[in-house]
Formats: sequence, C-alpha cells, structure tokens
Amino acid sequence: MAREGDTKVDPFPVRLIFAAPSMDPIEKARRVISLEIDELQRLHERVDATFSEAVDILRETIESGSRIAIVAHGKSGNVGS
Repeated sequence: MAREGDTKVDPFPVRLIFAAPSMDPIEKARRVISLEIDELQRLHERVDATFSEAVDILRETIESGSRIAIVAHGKSGNVGS
C-alpha cells in the first residue's frame, strides 16, 4: 500500500533482506529490527479514536454472549488461535 509522498512501497520489505545472501547475520537481524520499528511507528501514527471504538464493539459483542470470528491466512492466521 503506497503512502502519500512514496513513489513505490514494497508490501513485503523482508524479502529485500533475504535477497542478499552475503549479508552478515547480525546485519540482517538489525535490518529486520529497523523495518519492524519503521512499521510500528507508522502504526503508532494511525491509531486514533476508531481503535477505541473497535475495542468497545468487541467488548460489547463478547459481553452479550456472542462470538467473534477471526479470519486470516498465512502466519497472521496464528493471531486468531
């Protein structure tokens, strides 16, 4: 997903790390950590009142006895377990 001001954003930046087999493991680890920090900073900027609204909706749903289905695929599917 492109952000304003970006020309092109790789949706899977981690593949850039593994595409460089000669990269030192420590350098790889630091690059991964830097990418995660960047993404967390972007997430931090996007959290707003809609987050609280979503939490309230989920809480009300659970308290009413209803169930919530978590749907995902790939590794992110582990979040629902």
